[in-house]
Amino acid sequence: MDRPLTPLEPGSELRPWIEEYEADRAALDRRYPTRWAQRALERKRRLAELWLERVRGIDFDPLSREGRIDALLFENHLAGSLARNEADTRLAREAEGLLGLVESASALELDRKDRRWIQGREAAERIHRLAHDAEEAARRIEDGVEPVQAAVAADVLKSLRQNLDDWHAFYDGYDPEFTWWVAEPWKRLTSSWERLQSALAKAAGDTGDNPPIVGRRVGREALLEGLRREWMEETPERLIGIGEREMAWCEERLREAAREMGCGDDWRRAIERVKETAVPPGRQPQAVAELAEEAERYLAENDLFEVPPLASEVWQMTMMTAEQQKVAPFFYGGETISVSYPTQAMDHAFKLMSQRGNNPHFSRATVHHELIPGHHLQGFHQERFKPYRRVFRTPFWIEGWTLYWELFLWDRGFPRGPEDRIGMLFWRLHRAARVVFSLRFHMGQMEAPECVEFLVERVGHERSNAEGEVRRSFRGGYEPLYQAAYLIGGKQVYALQRELLASGWSAKGFHSAFLRAGMMPIEMVAADLRGGPIERPFRVPRPLLADA
Repeated sequence: MDRPLTPLEPGSELRPWIEEYEADRAALDRRYPTRWAQRALERKRRLAELWLERVRGIDFDPLSREGRIDALLFENHLAGSLARNEADTRLAREAEGLLGLVESASALELDRKDRRWIQGREAAERIHRLAHDAEEAARRIEDGVEPVQAAVAADVLKSLRQNLDDWHAFYDGYDPEFTWWVAEPWKRLTSSWERLQSALAKAAGDTGDNPPIVGRRVGREALLEGLRREWMEETPERLIGIGEREMAWCEERLREAAREMGCGDDWRRAIERVKETAVPPGRQPQAVAELAEEAERYLAENDLFEVPPLASEVWQMTMMTAEQQKVAPFFYGGETISVSYPTQAMDHAFKLMSQRGNNPHFSRATVHHELIPGHHLQGFHQERFKPYRRVFRTPFWIEGWTLYWELFLWDRGFPRGPEDRIGMLFWRLHRAARVVFSLRFHMGQMEAPECVEFLVERVGHERSNAEGEVRRSFRGGYEPLYQAAYLIGGKQVYALQRELLASGWSAKGFHSAFLRAGMMPIEMVAADLRGGPIERPFRVPRPLLADA
């Protein structure tokens, strides 16, 4: 039987604490914008430790069911925050060791935030020393440094420069003494900073239109720790095995579709034919809108979800720039879908790759992934049902929900013919390949160029799109398990759906209950919807991937 859903569901005793913590954390983020300063890292660490001690001191047994779930989620989140803080602290120290100016550059803006007003002469002296330190750092880097170190340091330097600019703008032109003293040292700092940025870019190989892809590996133990935070009793090796089996399954289905298209077993040739169906330049927005409307009609006609009329009304569209498409060669979105397609600023080869890689049959899977029933519907519910649980952010819930729909709709026969099946299988193969190449990269078993070749040869990507995909995976600010979370999270959600439907739930009831439960690791969603006891410490009775 479906779980009853009403706006009057009982609340959680922990909700006020979680909302207070999130307000505290956001306040510190605004107060300490310099992410890499030890002062900022230490202050944020103390906040997490304070709240962790508080949550661990809760008398668990008298809590309501929702309160118990939130207590477990909150403790897990805070422990994860401390682990990330420790990793950031190590990175900051490495950057300080290489650059020698992270702390001194951060101190200027942090002192201003502490309302320690600086005199013009002192400001000039500190900027003068900082310019000298930047020149020394540039010389060291020009003598040779590892590309990964240079890439990480370049990201740190970019953040520091924004903080310095904010500090300078606060005083310059308002304090005559400051402006008089600092004008010349600031010019020197600007010049030395540009030299340092250039040296880092050169050391990282980032000097042309198509720079090499540099990423920082985290290692197997960090991957295991991330999986433990998801309450997943898995290893990277087992997840890679799931990805490889999924790739083999996709290739067999691709051969079947290729034969229907008259291409024999040559599914790569079939993919090339599908790529040639791209709409003319300027027509992609209309094509996206039509695909979005088709997905919504399918949900309604098959009683799979009651889409709120406002959710259907408010989604929007924007077009990606040529520069954005170097990192994100395909759609991404939520309430606003960002559409990837050729722009006038691209050279001819890039235009063709963008057009071919975003053809209608490929797009048919990505539009519903980004809009309805995917990320837009997901975000719409997050803002209205248990919004405080957004603090428990996990890619397995975010991307798992959207990937689940790709698996579910495939099984329901959503693709209309072999070309549509090719389009859906391309993306499914892509998600499986993400599991394999991302985890192997982080364990030191693949290099970034090998990951690009893997996507070109095993999935059928256009080369520039494959480069953008790998660059985004390792330099786009994603956590190490993010790329694996699409397929693995999708399989978790699908396993839970099959289990609950077998016990009498409807698909529509499951979909509503899943989104209304709020964001959390999928194993906790399963514990919530199954209706069994919630105990501390939390143990997973039946892992969702046990049969994967």
